[in-house]
Amino acid sequence: MAKFPQENPNPVLRVSQDGVVLFGNRASQKLLDHWTCSIGTPLPDIWREKVTERFRLGVAGEAMLECNGRIFLLQLVPIVENHYLNIYGRDITERRQAEQALAQAMQELQGHINNSPLAIVSFDPEYRITEWSAGAERMFGWRADEVLNKTITDLRWVHEEDAQHVASLSADMFAGRTSSNAHANRNYRKDGSVIECEWYNSALRDMHGKLISVLSQVLDVTERKRAEQHLEQSNQKLNEILASIQDDFYVLDHDWNFAYANRLFTSRVGKEPEDFIGHNIWKMFPKHRGTIVEENFRAAMEKREIRRFEARGKYTSAWYRLTVFPSAEGITVLGADITKRKLAEDALRKSKKQLQLLNETLEQKVQEKTAEVHQLASDLVRVVQRERHRLSHILHDDLQQRIYAIRIQLTFLHDELQRENEGARREVSDIEKQLAEALEVTRNLSIDLSPPILRDEGLSHAIKWLAARMGQRYGLPIELQADGVFALAEEELHVLLFNCVRGLLFNVVKHAHASRAVVALQWSDADLRIEVRDDGIGFPVDGPLQPVNRDMSEDNEVQSSSGLSAIRHQLRLFGGRMEIQAAPGAGTQIILIIPVTEGDQKNVATG
Repeated sequence: MAKFPQENPNPVLRVSQDGVVLFGNRASQKLLDHWTCSIGTPLPDIWREKVTERFRLGVAGEAMLECNGRIFLLQLVPIVENHYLNIYGRDITERRQAEQALAQAMQELQGHINNSPLAIVSFDPEYRITEWSAGAERMFGWRADEVLNKTITDLRWVHEEDAQHVASLSADMFAGRTSSNAHANRNYRKDGSVIECEWYNSALRDMHGKLISVLSQVLDVTERKRAEQHLEQSNQKLNEILASIQDDFYVLDHDWNFAYANRLFTSRVGKEPEDFIGHNIWKMFPKHRGTIVEENFRAAMEKREIRRFEARGKYTSAWYRLTVFPSAEGITVLGADITKRKLAEDALRKSKKQLQLLNETLEQKVQEKTAEVHQLASDLVRVVQRERHRLSHILHDDLQQRIYAIRIQLTFLHDELQRENEGARREVSDIEKQLAEALEVTRNLSIDLSPPILRDEGLSHAIKWLAARMGQRYGLPIELQADGVFALAEEELHVLLFNCVRGLLFNVVKHAHASRAVVALQWSDADLRIEVRDDGIGFPVDGPLQPVNRDMSEDNEVQSSSGLSAIRHQLRLFGGRMEIQAAPGAGTQIILIIPVTEGDQKNVATG
């Protein structure tokens, strides 16, 4: 029994060939309790079968037993010649748990490796591939069973142009000159396509420095390389675009530091773009604090709105038009030098002011000249009217009186001759008749030159008198349409309008072959409108200013044309105008428009 010390911390048992417990040390009691047996009693059936199996085979074997939360490794050693079997137990609970944890960790690690975008490849000291992850299968296209135990040279794997460089790096690592490296090269896939890869390699060596394996992690950077190329192209295009901008251009981050500034902008203060990057705008340009520049910059930054404004430089004498755009970085500023435009605007304002002064001067001179012309026209009308009145007075007070005296003398002579000479009496009667006709002509001429009604009545009364007189003399019915007296304070204008209406009515009588005529007076805003219309033969408005009259002589045509032109000219002298509406066979309508308000009327008693 000395071979089975009681102090052995591990369980030790001896059982007979038929499974009866012959001996057990103190450490084995936990096993016996688990099996519910003791010294001299048989083991449970399943364990007796294991004992029988060991005797049958004649070799030792192992079995696992879980007992009260512990795990034991039992070694069954048959001593065939003595017909018993020794059981040596060892508590392997901690080892077992460690193995399970390790297995779990390895399983998790393998899962991470398989799910990783990286390809995991390991090599032994002879360059043979010993590990080929699922990521490697996806990346390169070969299955693990197609590459394991093969070397790099057994596969068309490394691009020919990169093969020498890769071989040199590998040789350094396998020779122990480097323990790790990282490099980029091109690799072939199984289908022959080329991908860009980054390799991260590390060598594992034992305590004596002997190489155990090399582990490589491979990242496919093909898409990244393409993106980098596209980004580089985009950056190149962006730089070309930025370089082509002929205005100031810069970007400020949320801390008011320059993130970008083009050379055109920085050169204005004699600096380079790199002198601005990372520097605060308010520290570099403190004079802009509290100005329209800071106000608009902060509004764009804080309110995220586009701001446009103009400002004069604080560090230059130039004017700028600034547009501020909110951006992800902060704000982007585009500034255009508008100094030339501002100078041009200032010059334009000065020119406009000078022009305005010149216009005011010219307007004043025009007003003065207009007043002079108006005064001259009034004076002319007054002089003509005075001369008409003088002639009318001569005709009435002198010539008519002389004719009356001659007629009286002829009457006496007629009475004397009647008794003695009948022939002379008839001659005297003819002379009396001619004198009566001459007297009538002078009377009419006197009235025509200076109608007595012009001195006492308003314009409507004067035209009414004129219409009645012309109706009597020429047989033309003339209707007057006037709501009021239409008496004007300016006598010269009163006379002018009367003479214009009389001239137009004479044209109707002489040329229009009309059956009737109408004269209408009307106030219109600040104008007096006088309309003279007839139902005569009319004339083309776009032709010469003359009625269509087949019976008119050439002199009458000229007289009519010059009459209308004269009326138009006289009206213009008083600021008026004449409008003509006519057509062949459709009558004529002539409108006189003169600037005069009802407030310019004078009080005239109506009877």
